[in-house]
Amino acid sequence: MLSAARCSTIAAVLGASRHEEEMGAYGINGIGHLAVAVRDVEKARETFTRLGFSMGTLGRSAALQTAGHSARFADGDSLDLLALEGAHPFTAPAADLLREREGAAFLGLKADDARAAWVALTSAGLSGGDVVDSAVVGGDQDVRLSVTPVAASAVPGATALVIQRHGRDALWQGEAQTHENTAQGLAAVIVTAADVDDVAGAYGRLFGTEPSAHGSARVVTTGTAPVVVATPDSLRWTWGDDPLLDLPVPRLAGVVVRVSSRDAAQQALQKSKLPAMGSDAIFRVGSAHAHGILLALSESLDLGRLIPR
Repeated sequence: MLSAARCSTIAAVLGASRHEEEMGAYGINGIGHLAVAVRDVEKARETFTRLGFSMGTLGRSAALQTAGHSARFADGDSLDLLALEGAHPFTAPAADLLREREGAAFLGLKADDARAAWVALTSAGLSGGDVVDSAVVGGDQDVRLSVTPVAASAVPGATALVIQRHGRDALWQGEAQTHENTAQGLAAVIVTAADVDDVAGAYGRLFGTEPSAHGSARVVTTGTAPVVVATPDSLRWTWGDDPLLDLPVPRLAGVVVRVSSRDAAQQALQKSKLPAMGSDAIFRVGSAHAHGILLALSESLDLGRLIPR
């Protein structure tokens, strides 16, 4: 049951959130970034720089106790490397993950108004906590954020934070948008699951969309990059016997990054000297060489090249 204080806050904000219908479900407009939790953020930055990404300094959040680096894309989304510098309830799942391994930890969800999203999520029983305001400083440029978590039941295998960036237009300017591997944006995020219908259904309810089938996998549109839910066995067709595919599921497992030039992506990976696989215009790096994530680079999201039907 909601407390009197929270009910009062909802009543105060609800009138301002009637424009939700013009946004995505619950005021969420898609996926803005995927964050990888790492133990040594400078080592991770070096790895992803070798893979052809231009890594800008993300800065520190005193409120959330995080710091890191970010590959910011022309599409307005990003791939972030995040270190935990202290404890916070929002980052507790990432701390648990890091006790065992590095890997994909957070989905940052876009919102025009984090408080309106919190109202909508709370009313639906999908809120994971209150809104926290945070200043991220010491990066390429300072930025203010309003952040609220989504209930774990809505994003099986992941942690999702709804993030409102204040002054967002300024955030995406600069050299960090140009990458040697020609990365342009997130083409998809990958979630592993045993029951793909159940897990995709949960993501579909959060984003207000109906999952579609692609063979054994399910695809959830989000407004930006889709969520691809697949069994570990189906992903072995692409990533072979990657150790991540032996871990318990559901799990936020990886990302497909859209590039503008297949040849440039291939050259960047060859230059990196890191093990990579490539065929049919899609290049893959295993979790052992990408700080715990399955990484793919492709000119377009062609699920037929990722997951067999």
